[in-house]
Amino acid sequence: LGGPRVGTALCSALRMVYLTYCAARECPNADAFVVDVLPTGLPMLICWWMAKSALFYCHFPDKLLTRDTVNGVALDADATSASPEGQIWLLSLAKSVYQFLKSLYRAALDGMEETTMRYADLVAVNSNFTRGEVAAAFPTLTCSATSGTAAQQDDSYIQVLYPPIDLNKFIDPDFESKQRNVQNGKIGPIFSLNRFERKKNVNILLKAYAKLRRDFVHEKNTKAIPNL
Repeated sequence: LGGPRVGTALCSALRMVYLTYCAARECPNADAFVVDVLPTGLPMLICWWMAKSALFYCHFPDKLLTRDTVNGVALDADATSASPEGQIWLLSLAKSVYQFLKSLYRAALDGMEETTMRYADLVAVNSNFTRGEVAAAFPTLTCSATSGTAAQQDDSYIQVLYPPIDLNKFIDPDFESKQRNVQNGKIGPIFSLNRFERKKNVNILLKAYAKLRRDFVHEKNTKAIPNL
């Protein structure tokens, strides 16, 4: 809702349902299905196609990736302060109506994300940090209860898949050589391997690098400052 990307999240959810349908139609006898990005196709996979098992790979909770938030924290953006005084009340009213409709829209999508994710036999994530974010965003995923009993914490449902590759096929890093390079100022550059968009919070890298430069300058060790 809002802006040029009206209903982007809803369209993405419907697209995943269609893609899941295509995968199940092409491989109806598969022993297991691996679904990622969004879990909205899982109910159809389990209930309609009677899939034997399904794993959902969660990159990050979609409910925390809305355009006006960073990791689920709302950004401050008040355009009414720069408007003429006579229009402030009208803009405030329009903003309130928009926020109310958007909250209903997001509540439906967030509830659907959590509910459909529970159809997976297992949820996999790529780090303990992501695991904590998923558990906090979707508390029902880690709660198991039977009729007449209290819900209990079930930490086995969300598993960390790390590293996702066989490290035995790689050359072991030479940490002693790296430490000598740091001391001699032969380090860097620092790379940011991600998309430059708000939800990646690249700003935290820039702040950390600025602090690193201040600390090195304070210690009069400018030759060891890596490039960014």
